[in-house]
Amino acid sequence: MLLNKLTQQFGHPTQSLIGWLVKRFLEKKNWVLEANAAKLAQIQPNNTVLEVGFGPGLGLQEALRYLTDSNGKLYGLDYSEYMYKTATKRLQEQIASGKVQLILGSVEDIPLPDSSVDRVFHCNCYYFWPDLKQCSAELHRVMKSEGLMVATINLDSIKKNVSKGLLQGKTWQPELYMDALQATGFKDVHIKDMEHRNFNSAMMLDKLTQQFGRPTLSLTGWVIKKYLERKNKILEENAVNLAWIQSNGVVLELGFGPGLGLQEAVHHLTDSKGKLYGLD
Repeated sequence: MLLNKLTQQFGHPTQSLIGWLVKRFLEKKNWVLEANAAKLAQIQPNNTVLEVGFGPGLGLQEALRYLTDSNGKLYGLDYSEYMYKTATKRLQEQIASGKVQLILGSVEDIPLPDSSVDRVFHCNCYYFWPDLKQCSAELHRVMKSEGLMVATINLDSIKKNVSKGLLQGKTWQPELYMDALQATGFKDVHIKDMEHRNFNSAMMLDKLTQQFGRPTLSLTGWVIKKYLERKNKILEENAVNLAWIQSNGVVLELGFGPGLGLQEAVHHLTDSKGKLYGLD
């Protein structure tokens, strides 16, 4: 019974203890596949993009990095109410602005117009669909003729889940999905085998690069903050000393980071008219 419950939750997480565990699993294990799907989809700044099976919203966040144009639009489709609520909370600002629209529904009946989407991506979900051909046909309907779709899976992990009984039937086999896509009008359908370890390394490096430029409230962001506090202290202090700050000066530091340079500058602003601004 527990195995059956777990299998159901992987395909359709609900607001429950097992559903919460599945959500945490997806957040930990799927983000590399989600990020690579968004990257491989070659999303352009003004594209209309659809993610199918968005789960907790990690792939949606990645896609937003590329949709920098005001005309860029992102849709997410998932049939789990729990995942819908989770992703809505994660992306509430972008949803409020109209940049993102989340849809609670099935791939069998996507509530979008014909030929309206430039890019589609999804991760580890097609084998949960009730009818591969029907869902493939619906995806083909909403995509523009020059559109591109990318699906990423961790095949080794899937095979392990099959051996444990967590996945039933044969719909997990990529060849069956490829057949369904080709039968419903998709062209140039192919599989690209990529080493999962290289996936992880590349995405970790990409995440680290992002964090150096714009640290966020996260584990990687905290590591960057500690690094800046340790390595940038001398540079910050020297920048302040070389700026010849006068006691009554008005000073601006750009990219103040954890605030070491601001602390140093304050020592020079001893007059009551002295003012210090920081921009980051």
